Amino acid sequence: MKVGELIEMLQQYDPEAELYLAEQPSWPFEYSVAGVVQRENVLAEEDDDVAVCRDGMAPSDVLLIEGTQLRYGSKQTWAFARR
Repeated sequence: MKVGELIEMLQQYDPEAELYLAEQPSWPFEYSVAGVVQRENVLAEEDDDVAVCRDGMAPSDVLLIEGTQLRYGSKQTWAFARR
């Protein structure tokens, strides 16, 4: 998914609504979102011998950071996911 696609999807929702991350469709949990970071910022902080992009990674990639596990989720969440 591209950042622009996510922004477009989120525009239909109340900007004051809380945002959570749903993980593990077979054993679902809900997490808070702790933040957002661009991969190039992470790479800049790593040791030189580790700071490489592996296959499929790009410095411009954006990562949503998993926060605290809050509660069990619902398996139905994935049935309603908009892509």
